[in-house]
Amino acid sequence: MIAFLFTFLWRLFYSTILKALVNKEKVLIVGTGDLAKKIRGEILENGYDGFEIVGFIDETSDKIGSRV
Repeated sequence: MIAFLFTFLWRLFYSTILKALVNKEKVLIVGTGDLAKKIRGEILENGYDGFEIVGFIDETSDKIGSRV
């Protein structure tokens, strides 16, 4: 029982610590339209923990500072 508990806790903490410490690949999404929003949604909703969205690039400067 102790071995089972130790193994369970080790796997739980190890995966949590590993996700926190591993460098995530930074993603810069080109565009602010529907496709860009869909890509953002896919990354956030499907648990792609290896990616970090750092921002969006748009052709015009009128959307600077706004949320996509």
